[in-house]
Amino acid sequence: MLGQFAAPLLPSRNSTSRLREAISHPSPWGALMAHWDLGLFGTWSLHTSNGRVRLNHREQRLLAALALHGTTSRAFLADLLWPDSDRAQGLESVRVSLWTINHRAAGLVAVNRERLALSASARIDVHDLEAYVQSCGLAASEQYAKIVESAGTADLLQGWAEEWVTLERERMHQIRVRGLEKLAEYYFSRGRFDCAIETAGKAASLEPFREEAYGIIIRTHVSSGDHASAVRCYRSLTTRLNSELGVDPSGELASLVRHLRYR
Repeated sequence: MLGQFAAPLLPSRNSTSRLREAISHPSPWGALMAHWDLGLFGTWSLHTSNGRVRLNHREQRLLAALALHGTTSRAFLADLLWPDSDRAQGLESVRVSLWTINHRAAGLVAVNRERLALSASARIDVHDLEAYVQSCGLAASEQYAKIVESAGTADLLQGWAEEWVTLERERMHQIRVRGLEKLAEYYFSRGRFDCAIETAGKAASLEPFREEAYGIIIRTHVSSGDHASAVRCYRSLTTRLNSELGVDPSGELASLVRHLRYR
């Protein structure tokens, strides 16, 4: 049966490159045609147009690893996912997991003898968030808003305690924060002040000592004419920084409220 599963080989170097490109630099517009929706923020989930696909934790781990690491080898997955097993046992676990995935979600994993990758037709929330953060400008913000807001309230693979997940969670934490800040800037630029404050507040709750989110909140209050709230926000951050780190906010942040302080 494994030979049957391995049939959809990557047929050429060009197709391999296209698949790797799709995984590494997913297109937000191509995502609209995705056959699979793989969610890694919060509780692991996999959906198709026909509904939810249920897989055991073993298969969930393999798919999550492919989503986070991209095109990789069977040996890498064996060592990553089954570090306490010898290589032969780990490779057997990979083989069995792939067999199960192929029968419950046929076509989701493209595979040859050594290399594995998720199908280019898979939409992955982590990739969407990374694409948004890395994109220039704010033009795509509305399209990505739901993904960014969801990531802002749910950690990566919540409840999974394995070391490789913890490392990815720490990396993704910073991307979540930057995504929220970028979306808040978009809302501010469109005059959607309530949304800007709410979204920047989520970023600030994830990184309470990072000034960028507070700067957005303060600028939004000032633009909406709520100078008292702008000053309160600045003073709250000042107190927190003084108390926890023994420092003051930057001069750039202070300049946002300097002319408001005594009004």
